[in-house]
Amino acid sequence: MRLRNMSYIGPMVRIGKRSLGNFLYQFTMLENFRAICRFPLVHEHPWQIFKDELLSRDVYPRDLHLRTPSGPTKIRLHHVADLSTLNLIFAREDYYAPKSCEVVIDVGANIGLSALYFLSRNQQTHVYAYEPAPTTFKKLEDNLASYAQNVSLKQCAVSDFSGVATLGLEASGVYSALDLESAEKVEVECIDIMTVLHEVLAKHKRIDVLKLDCEGHEVRILNAIDDSMWEKIRCINVDAVFECPEVKDIVPKSYKRTQRGTALRFVQRS
Repeated sequence: MRLRNMSYIGPMVRIGKRSLGNFLYQFTMLENFRAICRFPLVHEHPWQIFKDELLSRDVYPRDLHLRTPSGPTKIRLHHVADLSTLNLIFAREDYYAPKSCEVVIDVGANIGLSALYFLSRNQQTHVYAYEPAPTTFKKLEDNLASYAQNVSLKQCAVSDFSGVATLGLEASGVYSALDLESAEKVEVECIDIMTVLHEVLAKHKRIDVLKLDCEGHEVRILNAIDDSMWEKIRCINVDAVFECPEVKDIVPKSYKRTQRGTALRFVQRS
């Protein structure tokens, strides 16, 4: 999940990990104040987490204990960017989750923050998580080990084709992506989205959530979904409001669209 780039304002001045422009921009978003108000509902030590988020503090990796609707849980963060992502998902609630959420497809699962969010909404949820980066996938496995009965993890990328793909690796692991120009690259397995959907629907009648955060391949994935599939997907979360605004024109009008932070949320109207 990304924060909008406002580095052209005071690019040489930084507060924590953020440029001065980006830091000031965060205070223009009412959603961020809502997220801060939710910190006591999410974190055991909300004031400490607020300071760590604001100033990009603490040493990583670090373990955080979270409050969730299904009880307390733990997550290991490996980079300062992970804390921001956690707060966007758990406190700002960028991703929409139906109350009766049983089947989730998480494309671009990273270290498991979004998967853990969906898993912790209720005890019936099963998440099918896809993450191609080898090191990140190991962190994903570790973070979701206590949910082994409720997750199916696959080390692969998802796009509009099946085969071998080149994954560009980024230092934090948050923004690794197919086709990313990077000094470090690795070949990974890639599965086309229709194969993913057919495999999950062979086990379930419907998909409650399809979440996409794959750094630019969201458009290709959505364009590859057959028209017959849309009615079987209750809601779609796409973290692409700035990078892929054309997503708005791909998802059918049978979905109601809302936006929170950088995430576009599409929910079936009926």
